[in-house]
Amino acid sequence: MYWSRFGNSSNRSQHTGKHKAGYLLLVVLLMCSQCISGTLTDICSHQTGAEWQTTPIGGIDAGTYTKFPPAHDLQSCTTACCDTETCNLVFLFEKTCFLIECKSDDSCEPEKRTADKFALAVTLKVRPVLRLGLESLVTTKDEDAVNDDSESEALIGKLLSSLSRKLDECNPRALHDCPQGEECRIVGTSTRYTCACLLGSVRELSSGNCIDMSPEPNVAKKGYPDEATTPNPSKATWSPTKCLFGLSECGIHENCVTHSTRKRSGICECEDGYIRSMKTGVCEDEKLLLAESKNQKLAEKDTEPILTTTVAAPSLTHHSSTSGVLAANGTVTQIAVEDSPQLVKDSNISTVPPLLATSITSVQNTKSTVVTQPVVQPLIVSAGENKQIQLPENTVTLSAFALPETQDGKEYEYKWELLSHPVAPQNTGSGTMLGKNTATLQLSELIEGLYTFKISVHGPALYGENFVNVTVLPAKRINTPPVAVIRPQTQTVKLPASEIILDGSQSTDDDKIATFHWEDVSIAIGQQLNIAESESKPMLQLKDLTPGFYQLKLTVTDSDGITNSTVANVTVIKETDYPPTANAGPDRIVKLPNREITLFGNESSDDHGIKNYEWSKTSTTGAVDMQGSHSAFLQLTKLELGDYAFRLKVTDTADQTAFADVHVFVQPEAVEGPKADAGVDFNTSAPVKSVTLDGSKSESAVSFLWSQLHGPSDAVIQAPTHAETHVTKLGIGEYEFQLTVTDDHAKSDSASVHVYVKQVDNECPKANAGRAQSVRSSTNLVILNGSASTDDLAIIAYEWSKDENSPAAGEFLGKSQHSAVALLTQLEPGLYTFSLKVTDSQGVSDASATTVTVQESAHRNDLVEMQVQEPEAFTEKNEG
Repeated sequence: MYWSRFGNSSNRSQHTGKHKAGYLLLVVLLMCSQCISGTLTDICSHQTGAEWQTTPIGGIDAGTYTKFPPAHDLQSCTTACCDTETCNLVFLFEKTCFLIECKSDDSCEPEKRTADKFALAVTLKVRPVLRLGLESLVTTKDEDAVNDDSESEALIGKLLSSLSRKLDECNPRALHDCPQGEECRIVGTSTRYTCACLLGSVRELSSGNCIDMSPEPNVAKKGYPDEATTPNPSKATWSPTKCLFGLSECGIHENCVTHSTRKRSGICECEDGYIRSMKTGVCEDEKLLLAESKNQKLAEKDTEPILTTTVAAPSLTHHSSTSGVLAANGTVTQIAVEDSPQLVKDSNISTVPPLLATSITSVQNTKSTVVTQPVVQPLIVSAGENKQIQLPENTVTLSAFALPETQDGKEYEYKWELLSHPVAPQNTGSGTMLGKNTATLQLSELIEGLYTFKISVHGPALYGENFVNVTVLPAKRINTPPVAVIRPQTQTVKLPASEIILDGSQSTDDDKIATFHWEDVSIAIGQQLNIAESESKPMLQLKDLTPGFYQLKLTVTDSDGITNSTVANVTVIKETDYPPTANAGPDRIVKLPNREITLFGNESSDDHGIKNYEWSKTSTTGAVDMQGSHSAFLQLTKLELGDYAFRLKVTDTADQTAFADVHVFVQPEAVEGPKADAGVDFNTSAPVKSVTLDGSKSESAVSFLWSQLHGPSDAVIQAPTHAETHVTKLGIGEYEFQLTVTDDHAKSDSASVHVYVKQVDNECPKANAGRAQSVRSSTNLVILNGSASTDDLAIIAYEWSKDENSPAAGEFLGKSQHSAVALLTQLEPGLYTFSLKVTDSQGVSDASATTVTVQESAHRNDLVEMQVQEPEAFTEKNEG
């Protein structure tokens, strides 16, 4: 069950004299439960349809708004309102659910809203406002009771005013955007920041206030006269400890919790399963702390006066529920309705419906003592105007004062806190603070950036705070004059080019170039420059310049108004008209019977163009017809045998001329020699008896001669001096034959033809290494004969080798191991095995082996071993 609260202590102290009147009013209300019980059998019986794009017509004053964060849609929000007996109207704005206890049915009437921001606003009536007729139920049976309608209205007014609550979303960056005891953070699956109770606290649905659920009561307990505590976290004897995430700055069972993903600073809070004791400020086991508090309360019932009595009533909709109730002092609190059908019996109290279930201060013959807490009054605190300094000045003094001034001569307690500061470079600090607990704070060694300070002032039951900023500006820059730069600084322009661009964008300054200004200092006579379009731009573009000298000036101004200038020189030169260049082409040769040719003069050139061509004949040995003599192309016809000379004259647009000569040589008709044709290359298959070579298609040939250039074997040409001949004895492979023809002028020509002889069916060769041999070691030479090896065509390769198990002695003479007959020498006694591998022209091979046994020499025992010392000189005398 929830701990009941009767408002703050100040309310209790102010309404002590009116407890009887409040009690009498509630007794009368409870006696009327019989009259209204029938209307509560179905709490949502009056539910109407949802009306979209509407808000309550009474606005924020329509009634008491209670935000219900768990609900994000109309269905869950409506269910929450049905389960809350004081809820009359559902108001869903986007995904935020509000349960409204309406002042009246009229104040909660839906009002149509046309603005786009209300497109997702919807209202739904759940139950009408219950009118109990309080004025008629108040009696004056007790002499101390208040018999005044205005008193009832005052109680109801206090009830309504206590239920008002700010509904705006909060700003996580603001310092005081939420009420006391709350913090700005994201709740549940929402994406928006809202004010939520601090950890260890719960919110009353009726008042909207956050109530600390720590188990200490707000009265002095027996045995602990000096440990009276308060459930209000803002008045606890401990204060939250600030920390930096990632550093071990918190106590046992505490974690550093940040309320923004962009900040490292946070507050030390208890980890899961632990709550903070208001007596010690230490995080203790939640179950043990609650059990200890419960045992203390049970023990105190025998000795302490009972201050509150919980009246239970059967639930009409479910086993347990919570509701806002009216207390005797006129405030509203929240209690839990027990899961019991039993009613608390009292001689003066009838059955109480859940709507009016309340906690009532008992009025007994014995007087009750209420422990009150002192009310903290606000102080007006001033920290002065925000300060602004500029480096190199890095000190500043902040002074604070509080109003009203102290009356008893005691000084207020001052406390300065640094809330934010600029990030200092590595291994340096952001400044120093002197006098943190005085009214005057001295700051020194400040760096560039913004500092935010909080000043808190404490006094007896007095408190106030304020904030002040200190802005440190960077040191004033020492200006360096700008430097005007023009690229190119000097340039020469030759007509017909008449456009230039001058680039001043490379001008420099330590801050920035504020303005550019171009002007002409010197121009050609009669020239009018148009620089207005780019007068104030970094680049100057000038067109249609005429010959002459130009000087242009660029002036740049920096951000401090300092100027610098430079000039650029431009020279425009009148174009030079060069004479043309004539080109009549190379000398030409014409052979009869051809009598025509064209001469080309189009390679002639001029810087401005050629306007006229003129061809003429300077010498000749014969007649000729000329056509196009005034064009770039001269056509000559009817040429005769001999030499001709022609001249080309070209004239440019300035009437400048140039000449070029060309010769044409007409020669007699050329006599061509014969042309040999040996035919096309062809293939044939072995075995082949003969092939035919045909050179009959040769031109102007009077004699023929066939010859073999190369081939795998020497073929036989049957008739080498005939145009056609047969060739025999061809082997497998490629043959090339050449035909040389001669005409009657003794001129000759040659051509060749290739003949490819291929074997279609090839038989494997048969290797024969010869018979086995046995020789004496005295034999100096052993012959291996593989000439008996055979092939259907021819064997083209022989390869002798010695078996690896044979003695290492013995060598082949020369390259005989690659021939049919191999020669061996230096064999030592032993058994030798030799292999012969033969390969035909198609790459097919075969192998055969033979053995050679070398026996000891029969005269071995007759041999004498001699050791001769080499003389310095060997002569006939030494030989004797």
